[in-house]
Amino acid sequence: MRSGSNITVSCPIRLGAWLPVVVWLAGGLVAWSVAAAPADLQTAVAAYRSGDFPAAVRALRPLAEHGDPRARVWMGVLYDRGRGVRRNPATAVRWYRRAAAGGDVIAEFNLGWHYAHGLGVRRDPRMALRWYRQAAAHGGVQAMIVLGSLYDEGRGVPKDPARALAWYRGAAGHGSALGAFNVGWHYDRGLGVARDVRRALGWYRRAARNGSALAQYTLGWHYDHGDGVVADARAAARWYRRAAERGFVAAQFNLGWDYEHGHGVARAATQAAYWYRKAAEAGDARARLALGRLYYTGRGVPEDAVQARMWAGLAAAQGDAAAERAVVFLDRRLSPEKIAAARRLALRRQGAARTIRAIDPAPLPRDLR
Repeated sequence: MRSGSNITVSCPIRLGAWLPVVVWLAGGLVAWSVAAAPADLQTAVAAYRSGDFPAAVRALRPLAEHGDPRARVWMGVLYDRGRGVRRNPATAVRWYRRAAAGGDVIAEFNLGWHYAHGLGVRRDPRMALRWYRQAAAHGGVQAMIVLGSLYDEGRGVPKDPARALAWYRGAAGHGSALGAFNVGWHYDRGLGVARDVRRALGWYRRAARNGSALAQYTLGWHYDHGDGVVADARAAARWYRRAAERGFVAAQFNLGWDYEHGHGVARAATQAAYWYRKAAEAGDARARLALGRLYYTGRGVPEDAVQARMWAGLAAAQGDAAAERAVVFLDRRLSPEKIAAARRLALRRQGAARTIRAIDPAPLPRDLR
């Protein structure tokens, strides 16, 4: 059994669990508005994608002032993000409200989000719920997901897993991979419905087909542990690979472990190092320790005690007990000069990570990359 291999998601996934909503919605808006957009709006979107935010504002403002609901939502997004204008959530709310007056579902959802979090308006859970329900009534998938999470957690409404499940089903019916995953999770855990792992797996597969790395990872976990299916290490590795290739860190670690130990795949230290590095660079403590171990033994990478100490030290700094023991072990065997070199490398890597986060605190969705 791999260390940490029993890691699963502990609750249904909320919309905001992965990306700040304004960023996520900007991506959703692009996908929704560009297909049949007038030329001026297409010009504005192109400017936004190219990073010319002032040009986007110049193109969008007259459209928004003349009543184009999509341009109004875009103006709200620009003020929410501070793109081409000074960031001002209150002004964003005013633009969303003007768009919502015409029944725009994205504007309705964004108003719900702002009331829920007190951004540009006084925090008001009841108003948030009202706008979420209005967006959901107009087919807003993201609103259905949030409503499901509210009922799952009892935030602003009585806790009711069965009603949460109904909202997730609605989202899944509109093609939402996240909705399908959450339906699967409810069946997996018996939340608001009788536990049925096989049915859960069917929902996970549906979500996985729609590109959910979380569902792909979860399917791998079920095959790894024989939960609801016959244990199958090869099938587990295949699902982990699909999730790992989409950047799911836990899957990258598990796939690295599989290659290191020949579990469901042919043993290959270079592949183990490759996947451990992916997860380690994303901050996974287990992968950092595992990569350090490979450097210490020279498997899949050149033997390098300084690199080993650096990766083990980074993992130890995250509170990993095994990494803390590894650091003690290495420090007894390395010269003070090598220990100092490893610490400098670790500080340099931590500094680079902080710089990246300072530039943009959240990754942009596919539509805006």
